[in-house]
Amino acid sequence: MPPKRRAKKLLPLSGSEKRYTHRFWGSRRGVGNNNCYAYAFGDYEGYRGAKSTPGDRAKTRRYGSLKCRDLAKGVLADNKKKVYKTKPTARCKPGYFKAMMVVAPGRDFHFYRQHGEIELKIKRGDTAASIARFLKIPLGRVRMAIGKYKGRDPKTGKLRVGKNIRIKCNGWSHKRGWATGPLLHDAKGKVIKDPRKASRNYPGLNYSKFCGAFCVKDRGIRTGHDW
Repeated sequence: MPPKRRAKKLLPLSGSEKRYTHRFWGSRRGVGNNNCYAYAFGDYEGYRGAKSTPGDRAKTRRYGSLKCRDLAKGVLADNKKKVYKTKPTARCKPGYFKAMMVVAPGRDFHFYRQHGEIELKIKRGDTAASIARFLKIPLGRVRMAIGKYKGRDPKTGKLRVGKNIRIKCNGWSHKRGWATGPLLHDAKGKVIKDPRKASRNYPGLNYSKFCGAFCVKDRGIRTGHDW
């Protein structure tokens, strides 16, 4: 008999994770004013004069430094008593969700955030099976979500393009600066289940160094300067 495949252990959820959605964050203002730090920590703004950088708000930023320890100090200082460091495999306290930080040494920083539910907009060509394969979740769960949110045309049997469905899914997302909306996939187009294991090598930017994980309060977080 072939050996049994071991199920991959997912990073634990606290139950306070924000739903993944393109609403707001995927709008023109959302894309052009909220970078990876603001997005991962849940600080939406309709206008910013500059990208949010760890330490900016607390005025503790060491300009030019992309060392993990300096960036982490900035993250903690920006939202005192609302953010704390944690192990990637630890569960955050109730009322907190997890974020992770990586760097492209000497070039840039980047953040990811965890979700327990995903609001997915059906694209042309999507099927229940293709969605399940991408998200790496049971097909039955996707079919239930499609039925619940009326995502299938009863006449054609095809999924309704543009329809939003909500699916329980332990996954991670990120936002690439002011260039994209929220993304569920890594540099190779695969769904992110653990940022440490995801592909982070983009043209000109290889986020090869993992810096750490944080538990973030699910409300009242601010990043960057006031504008």
